[in-house]
Amino acid sequence: MYNEFMKSDSLSFGEKLQEIRREKGLTQHDLAEKLNTSQRMIAHYEKKGNRPRIDKVKTLAEALNIKIEDLTGDSTSEKKTKHEETTFNIMKRVKVIEKLPLRDQKAIFRLINSLAQKHGIK
Repeated sequence: MYNEFMKSDSLSFGEKLQEIRREKGLTQHDLAEKLNTSQRMIAHYEKKGNRPRIDKVKTLAEALNIKIEDLTGDSTSEKKTKHEETTFNIMKRVKVIEKLPLRDQKAIFRLINSLAQKHGIK
């Protein structure tokens, strides 16, 4: 069930940590014991929402038996979805361009070619 929460870009690191911890049926104290740290530190991660150092994130993920990406939101599936959305939006624009008069289409292509050349893209 916690994977549903990971799909939301609006959750902070702390909110993600808290949701996953609760889904796993752990208290802050339980998680702290697994990590050999204090309950106060877990509360700090959850309330402040600041991402701890990567070694701590790795330890948290291991203690919760999840992937680091579940906490950080850096999953490749999210990136792929954003890429697919961008591609879809580009294709929608191409369909609009196809409906324009030939003269306007040529102007758009000149602009695209000029921008591509400016950025060294072929």
